[in-house]
Amino acid sequence: MGLPSSARRWTWAATSVIILVAMLMTGSRTNLVLLAAFAGVVGSAHNCRLSPRKILGLLAGVGLTILVVTPVVAQFFVSDPTFLEGRLNEALTVVVGDANADGSYEARRAAYDLTAEAFINHIAFGTGPGYLYTLPPATTFGLDAPGIVPAKFGLIGIVIIGSFLASVAITVKKIRRSCGPSPGITSACGWTAVLITLIPFGPWIEDKGFAVALTILFGIIIADSRREIAEHVYIHPNDTDRDTSAAARSVRPS
Repeated sequence: MGLPSSARRWTWAATSVIILVAMLMTGSRTNLVLLAAFAGVVGSAHNCRLSPRKILGLLAGVGLTILVVTPVVAQFFVSDPTFLEGRLNEALTVVVGDANADGSYEARRAAYDLTAEAFINHIAFGTGPGYLYTLPPATTFGLDAPGIVPAKFGLIGIVIIGSFLASVAITVKKIRRSCGPSPGITSACGWTAVLITLIPFGPWIEDKGFAVALTILFGIIIADSRREIAEHVYIHPNDTDRDTSAAARSVRPS
């Protein structure tokens, strides 16, 4: 979405709609947090970001398209025509304050209580990743709560994981400082906004997809950085020894 080309930007917007509609048809309302990516890419075009006006336009377009397309597509792929409507009504019930009427909320609250108790009982090292938790009756889809990470690894594990995440953020910041803004770094900011918004709903740090996405993201950022360096640094053809030190470099003539 941070790409400068308008055509590409709308192509990504259309792709996002398809992904969101496909995920919503599974009944998982948590996937709507993907829209939080817009908050991470707002800014000036000079910094490879989107202006607030364009963000609002894309949000309006994506939102209206989802509202129109989802019921139509659901008629062909969802056997129960009232399934999606019921899930959305339950979500609205939670928003207006009657959270106990939503089964998913009750299950997640039970998971919160269980993981908090486990963390308190094993505060230093946690229960360990091989510990078998006894699920309460209200929990129908596992311990899908962020508290499972501190419950498993304790304070020491949290410090280690936090140090790793901080090193990732510092590395991206240093790359931006050295090579300037890029679409890859903009994508990193959007992804970070999604992960922060997703924290109350589950332990994304444990998903295998997190490691894969992090690898792909760094590949994109490094590729953008190499292209940026290639555009601004010129090695003279007579440098037969291929010396790439600072003394052998000169700015490419304009």
